[in-house]
Amino acid sequence: MKKAYIYPISGRDKTGVHNPYVDNFVKSFDKYFDFVNVEHPSYSGILDIRKYVGKIDFVFFHWIENIVDRKGGYFQMMFLISLFYYFKIKGIKTVWTVHNKISHEGTNYKLKGRLVRFLMKNCDFLIVHAREGIDFAKEVTGNKNLSVIFRHHPVTNNFVPSKEKRIIDILIWGRISPYKGIDKFLELLYDKGLENRFRIVVIGKVSDEKYGEKLMKYQNSSIKIIDRFAEVEELKRLAMTSRIILFPYQSSSVLGSGVLMDSIVYEANILGPEKGAFADMANENLIFSYKDYDEMVEKIETVLKDNLGIDIEKRKSFISENSWEKYADFIVKNTGSF
Repeated sequence: MKKAYIYPISGRDKTGVHNPYVDNFVKSFDKYFDFVNVEHPSYSGILDIRKYVGKIDFVFFHWIENIVDRKGGYFQMMFLISLFYYFKIKGIKTVWTVHNKISHEGTNYKLKGRLVRFLMKNCDFLIVHAREGIDFAKEVTGNKNLSVIFRHHPVTNNFVPSKEKRIIDILIWGRISPYKGIDKFLELLYDKGLENRFRIVVIGKVSDEKYGEKLMKYQNSSIKIIDRFAEVEELKRLAMTSRIILFPYQSSSVLGSGVLMDSIVYEANILGPEKGAFADMANENLIFSYKDYDEMVEKIETVLKDNLGIDIEKRKSFISENSWEKYADFIVKNTGSF
């Protein structure tokens, strides 16, 4: 079995939040690869790979562009770039899953841009979870013939049928960060005099204290904001009693979305921006999309007024075809070199 290193496996968890994506990725690929570092979290970022470079055949990167923001970020970036010369000499293959156009963290954009360009030009395989990512990679590299593998972000759970009464009009959930545009959406409702039109629940850990204070100013008898992560059963109950799960995203950096894929298993309608994975799934008639905030409010009104519902069988089919169990098989089949 081929041996592989995967990034990130970090021992530095300051938030107490664990993104299960890498765990699921490892489980999906474990019949093809032995991931040498999964039991050994790194406290030194990508520098940790020094312990393994003589033992591996592949390197898998996720959110690697964020190393620029980490401790010794510039040095880590230069070390990473130099590694690629070693990879080429030793025949070590590199695979980068491009989750975003650029990091959501609004710092060091120029360095991140340089790193993204370098990685796209030098990685052996690029994987994206949105068709928009294919054009993005070709634009960044200037290579119209660049090979990029597209596959939807895998779905973790099975479809969850619901017979619950829908008492929430709009549910917004997941980590609450400025790029998600929640404050802009709530501000728009107040500007339009619609602050009491919808029953809204926003739940998730706020990433910044000042941003949290700003959001709380919009809370009223119709808008409830809960600053903490939802437990699994709590989220399930909220989703099952909601008519719309809303993604009021602002950032143009969005490609894939794990929260979207975790939401698709519920019977609620989903409304998101015409960007990245949201645009793909809207084109497949799995969700609704909007071009701008004014249209978003119109779509909310239409969905609620006309009591629109999802195509349950189409959702079930999508979930079945895009499971983690099938993900690695698809990627390996479509690379031809694994």
